[in-house]
Order: sequence, then structure tokens, then C-alpha cells
Amino acid sequence: MKPPFAAPPALLRVEREQLETVKRLTNNVEIVRYNETRYIHKYMNYLSRPFSFESEIMHHRRVHGTRFVPMLLGVVSYRGENRGLLTEFIDGDNLTELSDKLNQSQLYVTTALILEAIADLEMPGYYPQDLKCANIVRRRNDGSIFIVDLGDGFSAGMYLREAMKTPAGGSILPKHMLYTLGRTIWELWIDDVPPDGETTGAPADFPSVIRSLVDNCCLGGTFKTVREVEKAYSSRLRAAVGVSPAE
Repeated sequence: MKPPFAAPPALLRVEREQLETVKRLTNNVEIVRYNETRYIHKYMNYLSRPFSFESEIMHHRRVHGTRFVPMLLGVVSYRGENRGLLTEFIDGDNLTELSDKLNQSQLYVTTALILEAIADLEMPGYYPQDLKCANIVRRRNDGSIFIVDLGDGFSAGMYLREAMKTPAGGSILPKHMLYTLGRTIWELWIDDVPPDGETTGAPADFPSVIRSLVDNCCLGGTFKTVREVEKAYSSRLRAAVGVSPAE
């Protein structure tokens, strides 16, 4: 078994035996019940790196207070060692699961929310480098979105290769985030992972505003930050579904 990860002593500690498994989601993530409330339990397995959990705690503390990230509730210990994280449960589905269920109006609104979310996280200097549809959950009752993986991984086809040179514990650069953001929007609209290729433009059959957004993010040259992208496209995206930018 891998060594346990380090965590600030101020974080709540919960023993694994106190958690009741409700549903397993992946090989190291499950929905659990603790004190009659559901949470997400992400735990170490044989592939886990202690640094990844330490990094995730650091990122949660950096963006504390944002409405686009589930709250980190505490650390789960097993036999006295830090072996998992307990976070707020969001009752919804990730965007990969919803890929063929959202209509065009919902796609426009969700695209605008993704831009708003990443621009919000950019303010304290954090970029979710493993951004992709599977790591974005859309809440069932109101359509709000949440970034649910703040780890230090990279997913194939979703990042600039030079982003891999980022020092451990450091943050990827804005241009790296713009590329990954564009690929995530691309993935949302085609119901599949984009073709691998850092100089590939968006498909011609995308709506014009989406094609422009993806190309400006992935091919570069126009914007330097996510906030600039959000300001340039938010009104256009909401206008596409007849929603006032002020709403």
C-alpha cells in the first residue's frame, strides 16, 4: 500500500468505519453516508500518489468560497493514516453522462457556466488542469455546474504537451488552461473526445459562436486569460438562447 498523504491538522478527521457506502462511482470514488448526509469519498488505491491528495487539499483551500467547487469537508483516515478525502455531494450527473441528453439551449447555457466557473477559479490563481466533461457535474435541480476534480492529473488529448513541464505543485499557465478549456467545450458539443492535435480547429458544423470560442481557445492569439474569454462570449452565448446577459 502507498504511504499516507499529509493534511493540515485543522481539517476534520473521519474514520472510514464511520462511513456507509451508498454507491461506488469509480475504482477510488464512492458516495457515502455520514451522520445521515451523503458525501463523496475519494480514497487512495494502489495507483494513487500521496502528492495528488495533498495537491487537491491545497487547491481546495485556495478556492475556498467559490460556488463552482464542492466543499472539502475533511480527511478520511484508516487505521490512523490519511487515506481519503470527504467532499460535498452534488446531486447530479457529469457532463459526459449527459452528453446526449442536453438540448441546444442547455448546451449554450452550460458553455457559459463553464466559462464563468473557470474565470472565477482564475481569480485566486488556480486552473483545474484535468478539466474535462467527466470532471464537471451539472446539478439536477437547477442546472448549476461544479468542478469536481482538483487533482494534478492530465487527460489524454485535453492539454498542451508543454503543460506537462509544469513543476510539481505549480500551476499551469493561462495559455495551457485556455487550450484545455477549448477542448472541454469541444467535447461537450460533439459528445466525444476531440481528435488529438494541437493545431486542429473546431468542426465546421459547430454553431458559429462555439466554433469561434473553441478556435480562440485552442489555436490562440486573441485572448490571454479565461476572464477575457468569458467577457467576450458570455453575452453571445446567452443571447443564443434568448437569455438576457443580466439574468
